[in-house]
This record gives sequence, C-alpha cells and structure tokens, in this order.
Amino acid sequence: MEIKILEKNEKILLSREEIKAQVSFTDTVPSKESVIKSLASQLKADEKLLVVKIFPKFKRSVADVLAYRYLNKDDMKRIEPKDKKAEKAAEAKKKEASEEGK
Repeated sequence: MEIKILEKNEKILLSREEIKAQVSFTDTVPSKESVIKSLASQLKADEKLLVVKIFPKFKRSVADVLAYRYLNKDDMKRIEPKDKKAEKAAEAKKKEASEEGK
C-alpha cells in the first residue's frame, strides 16, 4: 500500500487540517486502521486525532482518501458526528452492568 498526499488545507474555524490523498494497493482496499497508521507516520501526527474516509475507484487498484487531522480531542468530539452503533453498544453494556449489580 502506498499513500500519496495530494493536497493539504488548514481549516482554522474547524480547528483541523484537511488532507486529500490517493492510496494505491493490490488485492483488497486497505482498512481504515492501516490507512490511519501510515498517514500518521507520514504526517507525524497522533493516530487518535485522525479521521479517515476512503473512496475506492471501481475496478481499479486506487482509492481517494479524505482525512482530517484535528488539533485536540475536544475539537474532534465537537465537530465529528457521533457513532450511533458505538453509543448503542455502550448503553447496552451499562444496562447489563446495572442489571448484574442488582
């Protein structure tokens, strides 16, 4: 997997940097985790402050990547949409824990 950074734009009002890149790969589209790791190493950034969206090209071994590098965790939580699946899973765990405690 090879990542080529095409463009960087700083968005001051959103406290983040927008990075457009292109990933070339063989076989399958790389996972978000692997793209985040390689982007973090190239940008010398914290993996926890990167948000990545991958857009594969049909029948080609390249994909466009849109990544956001946030300055801190608070800004990331404020701007990024909430993951509803993760919230439901957390609520279910809390329910189970409270039921076991009774």
